Amino acid sequence: MKKAGIGVGLTAKTAELFKAGHGFGGCNGYEVYCGICECIFLAQSEGAGVRALTDLEEKVSRCLAFPFKEYDIPGEVRY
Repeated sequence: MKKAGIGVGLTAKTAELFKAGHGFGGCNGYEVYCGICECIFLAQSEGAGVRALTDLEEKVSRCLAFPFKEYDIPGEVRY
């Protein structure tokens, strides 16, 4: 998320939500991407405006171009 330009606070909250829902075990790139998509919901629930949400959706969509195979290893969720 940091690489995509998503803010530190939102990244931390998203990572905590992901850990709570997924646990500390391994996961694949698809699960990581789905977790990243949750930041849009978090931003919306915090009252982000339409422009901010649109910009965030663009940043999240950039994550699709990242080499998720590099993230398909067991380990700890870091942010």
